[in-house]
Amino acid sequence: SNGLSLSVANPGGGAAQTYSHYMPFPTANNSSFFSMGQNNVYMQNVIPDNNYAVSNVEMMFSLAYTSTSNARTNAHTIRYGLYQFGTGASSDSIQSIATSSIYIGMSNTSNNSAGFTVGNSAASFTTSSAGSNIFSASQFYGQKYLYLPFTTTLQAGKEYFFAMHDSSASTGASGGLGVNMYIQTVATLSAAWGELKFSTAATNATNNWEEYDGIVYSVTSNGLMSAADKSAFSQLTNKGRMWMIFENEP
Repeated sequence: SNGLSLSVANPGGGAAQTYSHYMPFPTANNSSFFSMGQNNVYMQNVIPDNNYAVSNVEMMFSLAYTSTSNARTNAHTIRYGLYQFGTGASSDSIQSIATSSIYIGMSNTSNNSAGFTVGNSAASFTTSSAGSNIFSASQFYGQKYLYLPFTTTLQAGKEYFFAMHDSSASTGASGGLGVNMYIQTVATLSAAWGELKFSTAATNATNNWEEYDGIVYSVTSNGLMSAADKSAFSQLTNKGRMWMIFENEP
């Protein structure tokens, strides 16, 4: 009726609360570990429902290495970061907010002796293994929760892109340490979804990615780029999503 007014407030009133644990996607069926291509950039976009202040991103990886009696070293540099769309003339450009990196490396001199290192610019730890079973039962073999230090704040309702990039280097004998990222396969498809609207119809082109699809940058890069147009990304053919948890935990 005339003169009626309504107001909406946060539960309990006051400013919006800030939380410390955010899991964008629940675990899905048909999920698997995904071998990241050397120097490829992968992104997963998320839209938080609340504000989150976090200290790291937890992800699932599978580690594997092959046995050899010959000396070798193998190290992975895993770069990761947060991106957003720009504004104004840059509204179609995905731009970097913050980036970081860790490294995971191994060095072995025989089938029975190997050393492993995990660290970043702030700290690292090294451990060694010896014995006939080190290449089948080790702290650095099999499925692992990998904690990526990343202090940031996510704001409710904003669209973010979490980026991953892996590059490796090795010396000596062939083979080495494999690092595979966990991808939730939410639909088994050989091609991307198309779009059908009242105004347009798009075929199932691989560049038709939407809010919650994993995407890959079309250009191989030695690291994470500062910005790229959204047209340079294509949808992962398996419509995979990165499994991740943003959390405030040491």
